[in-house]
Amino acid sequence: MDALQEKQHTRTNSALRFIFIYALTGMVIAAYSMTIYSYVRMQVSDNARINAAGRLRMLTQKITKEILLYQDGVLPKSNVVNSTVVFNATIYGITRGGSVPLDMNLTLSSRLPAIDDQESRARLEEVIKEWIPFKHHVAQFLKDGNPVSLRYIHENNEHLINTIDRTVMTIQKHSDSDLRNLWLIIISAILLVAGAVLTAMVRQVKRYRRAEARLAEIEQLLPICSSCKKIRTDNDHPENPRSWTSIDEYLRDKKDMVFTHSICPDCMMKLYPGMFKDGTKKE
Repeated sequence: MDALQEKQHTRTNSALRFIFIYALTGMVIAAYSMTIYSYVRMQVSDNARINAAGRLRMLTQKITKEILLYQDGVLPKSNVVNSTVVFNATIYGITRGGSVPLDMNLTLSSRLPAIDDQESRARLEEVIKEWIPFKHHVAQFLKDGNPVSLRYIHENNEHLINTIDRTVMTIQKHSDSDLRNLWLIIISAILLVAGAVLTAMVRQVKRYRRAEARLAEIEQLLPICSSCKKIRTDNDHPENPRSWTSIDEYLRDKKDMVFTHSICPDCMMKLYPGMFKDGTKKE
């Protein structure tokens, strides 16, 4: 009874270990999946933010050029206003989160989360800080053609572009760091899976070897009749008399042995008792 309980206890412990290992593996896989998914989403947002920030440089040049064309009466005020609206929506969208225009007609947009990298956010806030007076002077010039506003636009156009360029480089640097982290996580996940597979293969090989060793032990067991000493040669049909053979026939067939006959002292005394006296052979 104790042996049976011990065997059941061993099976229970084995099952619990199996459940624990698979539960832990599932948790690790889930954690890796969520982390990779999060980094992929950040990478998508970073790429969209970099593209949008890059368009700010083009919009700054576009606004300055349109101001000059408006001054010459070549371009209507609405074009300048539209470019200003697109710039304003883009800079606030990529910095603090929200809808970011994808075209000049404001028909397509993409929603981005607020940027989480502090250095990139600080750079974008610098752009906003320079953009606010720049936008004010654009509006002032469109309103009354103030030459002071026009001069401010000319003098600060290049400075705003340089600030935008530094901002794009900072965001790109942060994006590259996220990409490296993503690849490190993916590589570590691959190594973890490979290690788990290799461990499982090693354990399986050990099981096979133990099974082979056990099978070899079993094959070394020779079923023999406890009464007549016949050998069982067919374990699948032990009830069939043909499954049993004498020891000498078995050794002859299986071991290629050739027999010569003799008789042992015990059988000699049993078969020829008259030849012996008190257990010794008569002279």
